Amino acid sequence: MTTAPAKYAHYFADFQSLVQGPGAGAPPWLRDLRDSAWSKFNETGFPTARRGNERWKYTNVGPIAKTDFSFANSPTPANGLKALAPSYKLEGPAVYDLVYIDGRYSAELSSPAARSNGITAASLALIAPDGAFDLESQVGRYAPPDDGFAALNTAFLHDGAYIHVADGHSEKVFVRLSYITTDGGAPKVTHPRTLIVAGRNTDV
Repeated sequence: MTTAPAKYAHYFADFQSLVQGPGAGAPPWLRDLRDSAWSKFNETGFPTARRGNERWKYTNVGPIAKTDFSFANSPTPANGLKALAPSYKLEGPAVYDLVYIDGRYSAELSSPAARSNGITAASLALIAPDGAFDLESQVGRYAPPDDGFAALNTAFLHDGAYIHVADGHSEKVFVRLSYITTDGGAPKVTHPRTLIVAGRNTDV
């Protein structure tokens, strides 16, 4: 049975809401990855120790660890947020804008996803279920396994950006990722993941 120390009870409640709610329909490998990451976060917690903590020894993460951040477990409407989306244009043969509101992809504010001509730039949440890419071997592969922040991010993995460049592709493209966090009053946390995979002999 998945549990959590009392000091992480608020994260556990949000985690349960995710995996039993919108995250319940995720592929089995992603559900297993979340459960494993949550267990790892329970084991390691936040990197608050000053000794033996090479990666974070110059950063005081205590204020973060002591704050009860709430996870936005439902999509935020894009109404009224168009002014926050990128307003300047990028020049180039191919330009793709992926916009995320509170950690979730907004089709309304994004340009059409690219899934042709050797380039894929799309929402992780939309790509994962169709099995067109080997995400199982890629998602979570590069995040430090012993890092509490990475473990928490993986436990709440639900969306993000996936950019894939096919073998031998050399077309110049521009992909802009915009992550917008709205002001909800209480401290809020989002957990988007950006995964970029370049094939062999690519030049982009």
